[in-house]
Amino acid sequence: MLISNETFERRIVMKQVWIIALLMSLLFSGSMLLAQPKGVVLTGKVISYEEHAAIEGVTIQVKGTRNISGTLFDGMYAIEIRPVDSMLVFSFEGYETMEVKIMGSRREYNVMLKSKQGSSNSAYVHSLYKDENNFYMIKESFERF
Repeated sequence: MLISNETFERRIVMKQVWIIALLMSLLFSGSMLLAQPKGVVLTGKVISYEEHAAIEGVTIQVKGTRNISGTLFDGMYAIEIRPVDSMLVFSFEGYETMEVKIMGSRREYNVMLKSKQGSSNSAYVHSLYKDENNFYMIKESFERF
């Protein structure tokens, strides 16, 4: 079966159109991936209101997400947020939970946590461990003598 020149040329043009359409769709989808907003890192220090001392082990969570971080021995923390995130939640046993609104281009949030009333008789031990994919915090409490 012989194909005429006109039919042959149409097939070549159709293949070229399909190739161009495929390349355009790949280019467009690639630019969409690159255009997604990148996260920014917020940092700061958490201290106690009463003693003005650094608090180790404070949990910092981006409200409404599973994104969490914690303070180090010197009260310092870092947490990555997305542009759509609006609130950080600071919590620690024996202290009042505090919510802090994320404001524009501000990148540092230093926080003072107040002790809860009647919490002086309890002590808490926090430990953090990681398996293949997740971090876990274990909290143990005991009464002080």
